[in-house]
Amino acid sequence: MRSLFIALLLAGNCLSAGAQPGAQTAPDPQRYLEDLNSAAATQWVDRETQKTLEAVRKLPGFDERYKANLKVLTQREFNIQYPTSVGGLVYNNYRDAAQPGGVWRSTTPDEYRKERPDWRVLFRVDAFNRSDASGDTDKWVWGGAQVQEPQLKGLDGKPQRALIRLTRGGSDAAIFREFDLSSRRIVPASQNGFELPEAKGWATWWTADELLVSLCTTPDNCTTSGYAREVRLWKRGTALADARLLFRAEASDMSADWSLGIAPDGSPQLLLQRRISFNHYLHHVWDGQTAKPVLIPGHARARVEQGQVMFTAHNAWNTLGKEHAPGSLFTLPFADATRQPLAPRLLFEPGPRDVSHGGTLTPRFAAVNESRDMRHRVVVHALDGSASPREVPGLSPFGLSRLWLHDGTADLMWLSHQSWLQPATLYLLNLKTATIEKIHAQGEAMDASAFSVDQGQAASKDGTPIPYTLIGPKARPRDGQQPTLLYGYGGFGLVVNADYQRTVLLNWLAQGGTYVVAHIRGGGELGSAWTLAAKGLRRQVGFDDFMAVAEHLQKIRLTQPGKLGIYGASNGGLLTAAVLMQRPQLFGAVVSRVPLTDMQRFVQLLAGPSWVDEYGDPEQADQWAVMKTYSPYQNLKPGVVYPPTLYMANRNDDRVH
Repeated sequence: MRSLFIALLLAGNCLSAGAQPGAQTAPDPQRYLEDLNSAAATQWVDRETQKTLEAVRKLPGFDERYKANLKVLTQREFNIQYPTSVGGLVYNNYRDAAQPGGVWRSTTPDEYRKERPDWRVLFRVDAFNRSDASGDTDKWVWGGAQVQEPQLKGLDGKPQRALIRLTRGGSDAAIFREFDLSSRRIVPASQNGFELPEAKGWATWWTADELLVSLCTTPDNCTTSGYAREVRLWKRGTALADARLLFRAEASDMSADWSLGIAPDGSPQLLLQRRISFNHYLHHVWDGQTAKPVLIPGHARARVEQGQVMFTAHNAWNTLGKEHAPGSLFTLPFADATRQPLAPRLLFEPGPRDVSHGGTLTPRFAAVNESRDMRHRVVVHALDGSASPREVPGLSPFGLSRLWLHDGTADLMWLSHQSWLQPATLYLLNLKTATIEKIHAQGEAMDASAFSVDQGQAASKDGTPIPYTLIGPKARPRDGQQPTLLYGYGGFGLVVNADYQRTVLLNWLAQGGTYVVAHIRGGGELGSAWTLAAKGLRRQVGFDDFMAVAEHLQKIRLTQPGKLGIYGASNGGLLTAAVLMQRPQLFGAVVSRVPLTDMQRFVQLLAGPSWVDEYGDPEQADQWAVMKTYSPYQNLKPGVVYPPTLYMANRNDDRVH
């Protein structure tokens, strides 16, 4: 089993003084668990996992619910086969119960429009695993494929190839293998095929016979955060160690990043970035010989697409004598990136509670996903200014849209739209007319007509109104008896999106529960100021927001502590673990998935140093003095009655463990 469940089933019992893990006056008796591959740690993990699974499997209705979940997650009618379009074909990765590893396949655009397209299977992950010499038949999982674009330099007359990425159980580290689309076989290294070792990093096509490669394989080419430090150009038939060095970040940087586009003549357009911290960059353009600095602001995340550099300025930015608000979205022709002064085109400038969720470009148009007060819309811009921006009709403002490129025309994009209770629908977006055409729809996990979606606000400790989304039965008696699950994240400026909640429907709403999402500060739902309010040493602000929503749900007599569960993952796992320590009497059950729980030692994790910008530096005494007030591991107290709590992690998670 790849997943790992660690249960801290306090179940209303007091933790004994001898189990106090936060004591700093003596060596930590739990420190051995940090050695993930040691026999002692593995045995502890296996033992706790088995105990947890035995308890979960005894829950009433577990078998029936497990089968229902498996059905909606794997059966064809409940899932859209999302397309990637390259060179006049549509590609897709598909998994089901008979093919758990999945198959990668292709079809024509006309065939893809059919309800049941005729697919040509290209690659089977399960077959690859069976052929693996290690004998571990479920080791590798699909991580994507990059098909050579038809305009790629050097491709004329050669078989079209792809670069397949596979990861060990879903970890960040991956292997890459060159794949021949005609013969449907991996091209081995013995035949000059590109074969990259397992490592954190990335690779993509530069020309038909060259790869752009960025790998973390040795202390010299890794940053202290455990990411790739170098960008190299690897030519077919040469050793990877001899690949030409194009760019190198500092060891103390988070990583060396890059974004690669292809010009109309097939030439590569490369943006190189020293990622100093999570939201701090130094940008460069490769001119064929050297990396030239670009004065895109260092707080901007940028990428190359369709001959343009698209970037979002996360802080206020002054250009051409005008200051633009944090969160403004710009495009700039790649050819103009090194000219001064920069003269980018403004696509979106937010008001106080507005957010750009990114955009997608074609040579003539840009489509921007944006929101105001958490009401979403998609707006189409003509890059030549020939038409005013137009909103795409027919999309729910309380939903979520995702956009990506369609192949073969400058005037189409794929658009997927869903909302809390509305399954996803895949559309083609016509950029000329800003209209959508339905192509495929996801099946309903269950009839949701008895449920509604409502929005409310709770006053936080400092008086700030904190929005929340409530999903539950239309008829909700206010008697304090409603089983309620409260979810939150609140970090890294990320938005809790309105994804279709099919597992929540099956496992919670259908069982009579209500689901609430708290849109707390630290997240990105309401703009830059909302994010910064709970960043770094202000982390407690987000925790206060979450507890305020929990208290509010009880004040309005929706629920009560014994019927209120909370759930969070990653940064949200830290959130739920922290509020559990601070207000255990406020909750009836807690789930903390892949959390950070020891804020004193998170910098010892491989990716930990890259999060100092988000949380603070525990190795600085003044900062640790603040962080230790909420760090869950240091605040677990003997003699306190905690509600039943489930911690969940993953053996292959190389970020949090």
